[in-house]
Amino acid sequence: MSRVKQTEYRSYILSITHAIGCVYLSTISMFFICGDDKTVFNSEECVNNVRYIHIWALLHTCGYFLMDFFFLWFVVGGNTALDYQTYAHHIIATATFYQTLYLMDFCVIFGVMLLFIEISTIFVSLRWLLFTHGEGDSLAYKVNGLVSFFAFLLGRIIYQFYVVIYIMADKVVWEY
Repeated sequence: MSRVKQTEYRSYILSITHAIGCVYLSTISMFFICGDDKTVFNSEECVNNVRYIHIWALLHTCGYFLMDFFFLWFVVGGNTALDYQTYAHHIIATATFYQTLYLMDFCVIFGVMLLFIEISTIFVSLRWLLFTHGEGDSLAYKVNGLVSFFAFLLGRIIYQFYVVIYIMADKVVWEY
């Protein structure tokens, strides 16, 4: 493979690894860090107390975004519309997460809760890898496509709207 293709391939592998890390850290942060059957969904105290795992989760993501941006910009030299969207996504997300860490309030927990939406990235990147290896007609590819759809629907659409509207909207309006 050419250097550009190697970098693209590496990017998809790291994308899966990053997404698994995000989902893992987000799940622990939402359900297991507060103790005594408290979660971010049922405890105001849990939502308002930033812990180290929240900081680690956001820094993990910022590191990934910076690394992926660097390889896409300097090694691959991407200049398509999708590449520019990716650049903007990485820059805005990194800036937002660092600003969130500066505030050190409920916004940190909100950011970590939203990291759970990376659940769909696992399957989207795996789909690309299956296609790249000539498995576009295989049962694994078709099953992964179905799982990708549901992970996107449940993770990125339903869960994200629930967290933004029902969990955090009042806090954000009250704060600002």
